[in-house]
Amino acid sequence: MKALIIQDMKRLGGGRRSSFIFADVFREMGYDAYFLTNLDGGIGEKNRVAFKVDYEFRENEPMLSSFYKILKLKRQLKKVNVSEYDITLNHHPNVFIIKGDVNVLHGFSFLDPWIDENGNIIKKIPPVGLKMINIYGEYNGGFFTPNSRYTAALARKLLPEMGIEGKIGDVLHPPILYRQYEHCEKKRQMIVIGRLNWSKGMEDAVNIANSTGEKTIIAGFMNKGDEEYVESLKRRAGDSVEIRPNISEDEKKALMMESSTIISLNRKENFGISTVEAMNYGCVPIVPKSGGQWIDIVEEGKYGLGFSDYGEIPELAGKSFECGEKERRRIAESVERFSMQVFTAKLKKIVENVTASRR
Repeated sequence: MKALIIQDMKRLGGGRRSSFIFADVFREMGYDAYFLTNLDGGIGEKNRVAFKVDYEFRENEPMLSSFYKILKLKRQLKKVNVSEYDITLNHHPNVFIIKGDVNVLHGFSFLDPWIDENGNIIKKIPPVGLKMINIYGEYNGGFFTPNSRYTAALARKLLPEMGIEGKIGDVLHPPILYRQYEHCEKKRQMIVIGRLNWSKGMEDAVNIANSTGEKTIIAGFMNKGDEEYVESLKRRAGDSVEIRPNISEDEKKALMMESSTIISLNRKENFGISTVEAMNYGCVPIVPKSGGQWIDIVEEGKYGLGFSDYGEIPELAGKSFECGEKERRRIAESVERFSMQVFTAKLKKIVENVTASRR
């Protein structure tokens, strides 16, 4: 049996990492896993490229330029025949416009630039234009797997706005390598981990850290096009703030082990895998009262702290530093919900249902 995973491999971040996890689980299920991507090498020996396309995303690119690239890529994808694959999973459906048997939604990325955190359309012309030209008509009748309850709610609200009739399946949260909690010596230190891009609220993180005077480390992937943005963050950072682009997994783990608190400022975060990973090491999360972090991970205050306004963060940071060992253990143990075992069982069920429906 053969499985095909569709993913942009040039763009660093959680999506790329998650696609490798899908490949591993497919192999565990007895599939030979292949990729349709924009790299012909550099993704590891066991990750074989079946189809290579020409596409390269750049952060902060003009919207028209990005749109032209997507149209050009769509023409390439029309020539791709995936009929020999027993299961196809499109992990990046807003850019790689080809209907998979399973189309994974990371937020409602089709309209993300023009919606707020509640899925309200704030710029009407672009969505209307996309619907009129039917650029995503390929997905009519498609099956969508949302990565969070938050994403599922957005999809139910907004797929009709795109003129797409599709089926929304069970939520499949991204997994982490869950570990049994072990005591970590915590510093009075906050971390912000994510893609170093304006959409993640990193400049606000610098401003907040500067105002509190608390030791804060801001770290994550830097994609092409964000070099100047990261330099501007470094120039803005005060003595208590450190910017670390493109840290290794070992460096990230060390930060999570020693830090007391993880902060996220993105009100539209569709899930927030770094928040889950940090919680696994006993970090207390401080997140907006919106998005997948608040709804799916923190569960509206059950496993962390939430804010409606940035002005609340200094006080919440103080509370997080005061959290004792018992509370940190409870937070850490809560993320077993997002373990590889849970993810694998859910994905197997989804694949079985999809393949059975085609018989």
